[in-house]
Amino acid sequence: IFAMAGEAGVIYYPYQHEDVITTVEGNLVYCQGATAVEGFGEVGEFHFGRNLYWDASGRPLRFGGCSLEKWRARGYDVDSVVADPGFTNPEAGDFTLSPDSPALALGFKPFDLSTVGPRGKVGADS
Repeated sequence: IFAMAGEAGVIYYPYQHEDVITTVEGNLVYCQGATAVEGFGEVGEFHFGRNLYWDASGRPLRFGGCSLEKWRARGYDVDSVVADPGFTNPEAGDFTLSPDSPALALGFKPFDLSTVGPRGKVGADS
């Protein structure tokens, strides 16, 4: 689950090697006005599929600086969907899925969210 990102839901800073293969599959990308995907397609080989994308702000999603249609014309995310994932309360950090979430139809397997993400103060005092 990629959620609440500032600049982009999924961002890639390319290495200077053409032999890099990056696979982005089976993810939930939840944006609020940010670009869905950025930085891909410049150097290397990329595979995108079975992802679910959603922008809660209502803005059209952008993929590598283009629309979803152009992104798919490049061969990316042809089997991905744009739909509300049905998170319980994302604004409060609750990313559990409703039983009718379209993410489940894509094969997304829910996991224990209590073990991920920020859990407290980081640093010498923790």
